[in-house]
Amino acid sequence: RTVSVCCPHCTRRFSLDLKVGEKGLEANPLNTSPQEVDAFSEIHILGVEDDKMSRMILSKLVRRAGYIETTVENGQLAIEALLKEPNKYQLVLCDVVMPVMDGHEFLRQIKLYPQFANIPVIMMSSNDQKIDVLKCIQAGADDYLTKPIQTDALKNLWQHVWKKQHQAAFLAMMQRETREKVYEAEMKLAALKQKGKRAKTDFQALLDQHQRS
Repeated sequence: RTVSVCCPHCTRRFSLDLKVGEKGLEANPLNTSPQEVDAFSEIHILGVEDDKMSRMILSKLVRRAGYIETTVENGQLAIEALLKEPNKYQLVLCDVVMPVMDGHEFLRQIKLYPQFANIPVIMMSSNDQKIDVLKCIQAGADDYLTKPIQTDALKNLWQHVWKKQHQAAFLAMMQRETREKVYEAEMKLAALKQKGKRAKTDFQALLDQHQRS
């Protein structure tokens, strides 16, 4: 059964495939196998939160949701952590309001590094006003969570990693197919040009022969 639902953290709508199991309706919006879900248990989340107590709570919630976590105090430290170990983190969970470098500036800065294009960034804030949510999404955030963060909301973060990875694979496939089609078209064009040159040469030879006769 497929239903359309509105994300509780933003204004976007999603289609969910619901299946009836022993525990009732279970959402599986990505039609992902249990094996794929288990594979994402090793996701390492970089949490960015300036408040010490909130950072401790965030760490606990992320671990409780089944992920590996590392936390830093601001966006600048998050950028430094990503650059230091670019293959370590699969997702960034970032506060909006912070000193040194806030969430909005972090979103702008991370765009400068193409190697991080496949790392989803989820913003979090106590401000659930639509204008703030919209600013984050427009700046490149993949989603927006309203504080206080609930464990259930964190448990589904693996889906963002899944989407990014599959989007990247699909884009790479499309780029490869495009290059192959361009190459094929160029080869056909070169063959037609060569055929045209031969036809022109043959015609000129017939014309010269006719003039001599």
